[in-house]
Amino acid sequence: MRSLGLLCCALLMALCGSAAAQAQYRDPPDPFAEDEAGKHEHDGFMFRVTLGPGWGSFTERSSVATIGSAGSDRIELGQQVLDVSGAGLLLGLDLGTALGASTALHARLSEMSLPDPGIRADGEELAPRGDSTRAPTYLGAALSHYLMPLNLYGTASVGLAVLRQPGFDGDTSLGDVGWGLNLDVGKEWWVSDNWGVGLAARYFWLSTSANAGDGSRRDNSGHMGGLLLSATYQ
Repeated sequence: MRSLGLLCCALLMALCGSAAAQAQYRDPPDPFAEDEAGKHEHDGFMFRVTLGPGWGSFTERSSVATIGSAGSDRIELGQQVLDVSGAGLLLGLDLGTALGASTALHARLSEMSLPDPGIRADGEELAPRGDSTRAPTYLGAALSHYLMPLNLYGTASVGLAVLRQPGFDGDTSLGDVGWGLNLDVGKEWWVSDNWGVGLAARYFWLSTSANAGDGSRRDNSGHMGGLLLSATYQ
């Protein structure tokens, strides 16, 4: 029994010595070897920028009311409907982080500029005016999901929107802050370990309204869309 114990101890010592020798003479790691972790994956910090041409159409309803001479009767004076449409430039900025291997939660800032759009008032075309530009602006929370390894993605976003009219004397808000929606479908190709570039289609909706102290009211609704160039870092 004692000889068997000595034999086992000798075998253990021999194995430990062999393992130590292998560890001592193992090749050191190559500092120039490429790290594949995170390559062509949607993980960590997310940044995306989009830019491209688009089309927008807005309906702007303005109603005017006044108080009667007796001080108690509210008299409706009428309603004007403006249909505004034209081509413009869509842009967007997304910042966020990954929730999983193919999903990201992010904030979205989106804007469109329609310089000198066509305007129809109650069905009649109005002459072009230099201050008729429309600029809808949107800020919301968004969720993007990628289909890998195709690198196809869809984005849905809900948030706040406002319709502005830039002019020579500064911006004029055409209503209070309202609600907005952004929907994207896109495809990107990897150009580096973490950068992808491609194309995306976007739908942009908003609805705003405003009540004035004199009883007048303004309601705006708009539908926009565009084909955008996209670049994403993640």
